Parts: sequence; structure tokens; C-alpha cells
Amino acid sequence: MERELIEICHEWACSQCGCVFYNPSGILDGLTLNEIIQHVKRMREQAFAQHVCSTAVPIPSEKPL
Repeated sequence: MERELIEICHEWACSQCGCVFYNPSGILDGLTLNEIIQHVKRMREQAFAQHVCSTAVPIPSEKPL
């Protein structure tokens, strides 16, 4: 099965191993909202493209409360 980048509870993760990808914690000054969205998407996709799964783990459909 080919791995995919999937969204789980507002986080993006690998569909095979559950590794979470780029969710910025800092402020991106001087950019419009659209530029910020595009930047975050590009960084997340680059990190996912370079990712190699170490072990497969089940991906929960929702995070526990």
C-alpha cells in the first residue's frame, strides 16, 4: 500500500507509521494568510517526501481526550 499524508485532528501524519509533519509553532511575519498557508503546505510536503517509515503503527481515527 502506498503511504499518504493524511489529516488527523488538525495534524498531518504519515498513513503508514503515524509520523506527524510540520505544524509551525512560530509566527510568520510579513506574509499574507494565503502565503502562510502555501508556505506551511510546501514545508509539510517536502518533509513528507523525504520521510522514510521506520515501523508501521496503527493510526487512530481520533485522539483520546
